[in-house]
Amino acid sequence: GVLLAAAGPWLLPAFLADGDPQAAKLVELGSVLLWIAAGYQIFDGLNLGAGFSLRGAGDVRVPAILFVVLSWGVFVPLAHMLSFRPGQGWLDFLPQFGFGAAGGWFALLTYVLLLGGALYLRWRSGAWRTIRIPRPPPPAEALRITGKPTSLAIRTAFSSSSTFPFEPGTTGT
Repeated sequence: GVLLAAAGPWLLPAFLADGDPQAAKLVELGSVLLWIAAGYQIFDGLNLGAGFSLRGAGDVRVPAILFVVLSWGVFVPLAHMLSFRPGQGWLDFLPQFGFGAAGGWFALLTYVLLLGGALYLRWRSGAWRTIRIPRPPPPAEALRITGKPTSLAIRTAFSSSSTFPFEPGTTGT
């Protein structure tokens, strides 16, 4: 991301029409957006790494709450405030600064920085270690409980009705 952002002023003109009167402004805006996107990639990696680690450990409630609160409480209002010029937005009670696309991307960068940081701190806290993940019974226990082969017993234990069209090992016809 950083290499692409650094090369932006030389790469972006290749995507513009020759003689475009707006080319200089577009290269300038594109260069700014590439640097914001480079920062976004760093913190999105933190967000995804910590988020998927927590999910794998069974900690889904707190990350989901963080996601909803930061999405609606930070990203949406901040994107609105930074993107729209005064009088253009949907919500008049929020200030509007008119940074356009750069404002929207900066709001996204801020959101992913806060979310990634919060998820990382949740991971570091170790609270996920206390979460118990339900596991299917072992094969012998499943057979004893249900009297059915293991695959059918596990399906029976985790669903109200079998959604499989045929039993394992058959052709289904």
